[in-house]
Order: sequence, then structure tokens, then C-alpha cells
Amino acid sequence: MNQRTGLNMVHIPFNGTPPAVQNLLGGQVHAAFLPLLAVKSHVESGKVKVLAITSPKRSALLPQVGTFKEQGLPDLEIYIWSGLSAPAGTPDPLVARP
Repeated sequence: MNQRTGLNMVHIPFNGTPPAVQNLLGGQVHAAFLPLLAVKSHVESGKVKVLAITSPKRSALLPQVGTFKEQGLPDLEIYIWSGLSAPAGTPDPLVARP
């Protein structure tokens, strides 16, 4: 983001999404890349403004918010990988269970 825009944002690592949202709401950070569902209620209450969506298309959840591509950053797409994990040694029957 900094390289593409000339900004000088500082990366602040948080231990999960909730602390990042709390710090955004509390004004300790001025911006954050966060999952849409984590801030949607705060957007609806007017406490947070979503500036852009990182996906290639607008979200049906906030169709009024443009993508980074629409805002002049065509190569800025971010995908968050999610997976279900279990501790090593979890018995195979539990892992294979639907």
C-alpha cells in the first residue's frame, strides 16, 4: 500500500481482529485492513468508514463502497486465506468427520 500510494503507514501487528477493531474505534490507529463483517455494524452506526474493498468486485454487503481498482489502484487485491486447523496428533477419525 505504501509503495503504490506514497503513503507512510506503519504496520502495527495485533493479536487478532478484535483488538485491531478496538484500536480503530478508540483512535489508537487511523486505518486498518479488516474483514468486512468485523466492522459492518460499526459502519452502519457511523463509527467507521470503509474507504475501499480489496476484492476485485464490490461487496454485496456494502455495494456503495468502491474497490481499490475503481479508486486507481488496479493491482491492489488482497485475499485472506482461512482454514480449519486442529492440533498435530488429532485422531484421523475426528479429522475425517463431516
